[in-house]
Amino acid sequence: MKRIYRGPGHGVSIGSLGKDNSADIVTKVVLDTALLRETTNGVRIETWQTSAVQTNQVMYRNISWTTESKEAMKFACSETNSV
Repeated sequence: MKRIYRGPGHGVSIGSLGKDNSADIVTKVVLDTALLRETTNGVRIETWQTSAVQTNQVMYRNISWTTESKEAMKFACSETNSV
C-alpha cells in the first residue's frame, strides 16, 4: 500500500484474523507513505483474542497521523506481551 490518505475513521486495518481459534499468517505487508487524520487507530492488525496469528515481514514507514487514541502505537502480541 502506498500513498494512503484516510480520515476520519478507523485508520488502516488488516483483519479480523484467527476467528474460532484458527491460525493465520500475515506476511509481506508494506505500508509506505500514509497520512491519517482524526482516526480512532493509526495502523493495526486485528485478531481475535484466542487466535494464533503469526506476522512476518510487516513494514510501516513514512506515516503521520492524528489519533483519538492515547497511544501513538501499540503492539499487543498477547495479554502478557505487548510493546
